[in-house]
Amino acid sequence: MPEPVRLEPFESLVGSLRGSGRHEHAERLEQALGCPCTTSSELIDQLGAVVVATRLTCRPLTQEQKALIRRCLKEVRKAFPGYGWVALLPGLGGWFARRRRPSP
Repeated sequence: MPEPVRLEPFESLVGSLRGSGRHEHAERLEQALGCPCTTSSELIDQLGAVVVATRLTCRPLTQEQKALIRRCLKEVRKAFPGYGWVALLPGLGGWFARRRRPSP
């Protein structure tokens, strides 16, 4: 049986972002945490998309926030191995993030 995905890193990241004045990014992650999803995989995908977008657009991040993002992506990769790696490729990362989840 696979290890369950924990939501604690995502909640910690929300608190850290709010604490550093990154309210817009914290709000997006908080909305993803509370979104009405039909499956747990859908919720994990939503959370992963917001975390990847935060990693790409929220600058500068503190060392604590970078560590929390790594922890969040580790949780997402329990359900979707390799999730978020393509965002590290130059030029492709921004395109992929826009294709996965259009901005509201």
